[in-house]
Amino acid sequence: MENRQYKGVINYFVNYTSIFSLTPWRNSIRLFFDEGYKIKVYQYADERINKYPSDLDDKFDLVEIRYPIAAKYILFLIKTIFRSLRHFGLKRLSNFGDGIDCLFHNYYFIAACLLKNRCGEHEVFIGGDPGSLIAAHSLAKKKRGTLIYWSLELYVEKDINNFGLKIIKGAERRCNQFALCTLDFGDMRCKILQEENGLDPRSMISVPNSQIGRGEIVRNYFFNDKFNIPRNKVIILHAGGLFTPFIRIKDIFQSIPEWPDDYILVLHTHQSPYPGCGFSIPEEYLNRKIFLSDDPLPFDKLDMVYSSCDIGVMVHGPIGESFAKTNMYYSDLSVGKIFHHLKVGVPLIVRNLPGYPELIEGRQAGVCINSPLEILPAIQKIMNNHEQYRLNALKLHDEYRFELYHGKLSERLDAVSPRK
Repeated sequence: MENRQYKGVINYFVNYTSIFSLTPWRNSIRLFFDEGYKIKVYQYADERINKYPSDLDDKFDLVEIRYPIAAKYILFLIKTIFRSLRHFGLKRLSNFGDGIDCLFHNYYFIAACLLKNRCGEHEVFIGGDPGSLIAAHSLAKKKRGTLIYWSLELYVEKDINNFGLKIIKGAERRCNQFALCTLDFGDMRCKILQEENGLDPRSMISVPNSQIGRGEIVRNYFFNDKFNIPRNKVIILHAGGLFTPFIRIKDIFQSIPEWPDDYILVLHTHQSPYPGCGFSIPEEYLNRKIFLSDDPLPFDKLDMVYSSCDIGVMVHGPIGESFAKTNMYYSDLSVGKIFHHLKVGVPLIVRNLPGYPELIEGRQAGVCINSPLEILPAIQKIMNNHEQYRLNALKLHDEYRFELYHGKLSERLDAVSPRK
């Protein structure tokens, strides 16, 4: 890697998640590396990267930032104290601790990036969230580089409920004005971000959170072998987090009493339920109708996981008052798990949110539902014509392959490259 002649240097900045599981950036790094770029990633430390190495690790340099342990516990205590105020009728003050936590988390990251950087002039700086955009903008300005905003989550002013995030949002809006272009997942989200931050429509690029390469219909038996599930059973897979309310796992649980004996739900997650998390799997179904798979796996094994089921189910959606309300409501092309399923020809059950009827149901790659009562009929509808649904899922993946859209970003960078 050190002996390569590089086309340029691209720096990615993200502070709320990790390149370990960030599908669009893993794909982007792979494509930019093949184009001849040197890649650096700035993020908070994640032990999973060393624990579960992949072939992508040789394609980028990782700059890890260690979050101070003392601050983590102090801020947790502050948030707990302020959140308790809602029980005394002081709801407006209950989010004050979250605002303090947000500011510290973001500005500690920004300061660390500025101190740790060894960037040269005319490099590319990509921010993935408001705080990371601030860091990327500061360095792009200092080093006469090119700024890109790749919005991994939508932060909409009306959904934000703490003062810290409002401050960060204001900085995001100002820094975004200096970006060569702004990326988001799908035209709906691009339109929202364009209006939210006052951007030129011509600066927007829509890139789906999809997979690279042609897909293939595959049926593996990872979960069958792991849990001794007979291979004639129908496995419905929910992959990802469990605890966050907008994931709405309990909607799936509500439908299970009506399921026939040959329908099995598998929950594959990176973190199993723990005391105090507010989530539990009904004891009467655990290891009978519901199986929990909580062993972390390398990113390169995800095709095996997603192909080890007959149907994927994701019923996420906004719930209550949260900054994630708009982000989750307009999520059709932003959910990587959908495209993981499609790449291996697995049809889907998703909530009837904007974009999904056209994307999934309209192409007969799955079924949209409005309530838990519709989950069982959706499973039965798909299984009655399973092979055709699988073919349609694969066709949809091929239409939305990541590299077909990422090329627009490459073209923008080529147009401003000092090496032209």
